[in-house]
Amino acid sequence: MNKTQRVKPKKLELKCMDKRFLPWQDNEHPHNDVLRMHNAGGTVQINELLRILKENPSIKWVHVVTHTGEEGTGCGAVGVIFTAIKDPQKYKEFGFSDKVGKLLVEPYLGRTFETKRELESIHNHVQRQRALEGLSKEFPDIKVTSEILDVSSINVPVDHGKHYLVLVPPSIIDNATLVKKAGAEMGGTYIIRATTMENAMPHIEVAVKALHVVDIRYNGFSNKDIEDMKSALRPINVDVTQFSTD
Repeated sequence: MNKTQRVKPKKLELKCMDKRFLPWQDNEHPHNDVLRMHNAGGTVQINELLRILKENPSIKWVHVVTHTGEEGTGCGAVGVIFTAIKDPQKYKEFGFSDKVGKLLVEPYLGRTFETKRELESIHNHVQRQRALEGLSKEFPDIKVTSEILDVSSINVPVDHGKHYLVLVPPSIIDNATLVKKAGAEMGGTYIIRATTMENAMPHIEVAVKALHVVDIRYNGFSNKDIEDMKSALRPINVDVTQFSTD
């Protein structure tokens, strides 16, 4: 968590890391009073939410945003889940760790769906319920909501071909500022905002192994964290560069 953060956020938003609607997210919150989290699929990890809410008592609202789209343009993370269940052999070829399977795939085993779009709807419901149930004991008064964004309804930035990943802790810093400071390009950049490398790692795997990220720019993680990340990604090699948010 950024200890120099001066604004006391009132709302925590968890959204997919998808590169296509990062500018839309900035336009939604021009006043920067929202603590932003991003990962693969807008996936709720309760230990993260509990930690953040304890560190930020000003937050009274948790909002989860997942997304869908026209055929072939929906959520990449949900696409991984869909492949795991409908085409296990192809999923196996990605080389994901058991952590990806446990976090992303297991909650959907035994559920009935025929299309990826159906699964995207189920995914939104599952993440909202996970947040509601996981926070109810320690934070019973926290408001929990969710929505599904259709990426085909927004203006998508130009993809320049190279796929970057910006890896940072949760913060109020807007996406465009992060991408600029990282020296990346808005049209080709995914963002993961996670409290720990352990929580970030399954999402990093999805970015690198399924979404073809080849360049990771990071801030707020230790040298050991980065070495652990590189080790977990082997034999895949990616460029890794630290940047400053100052």
